[in-house]
Amino acid sequence: MALDPIVEALRRHVLAAERIHADDTTVPVLAKLKTVTGRLWTYFRDDRPFGGTDPPAAIFH
Repeated sequence: MALDPIVEALRRHVLAAERIHADDTTVPVLAKLKTVTGRLWTYFRDDRPFGGTDPPAAIFH
């Protein structure tokens, strides 16, 4: 895919942080004839409150 290098660079940037914030959110997902529970994991970095200069970023899995 054309955006794979950008997505991978963003993933490396977020996961290289000294502090990583994570969130697990449940979402309804339509399955055959019913709705099941899906999960959306978000990983986020923002070191600005701690004096960091790297840009904040988020990735979803």
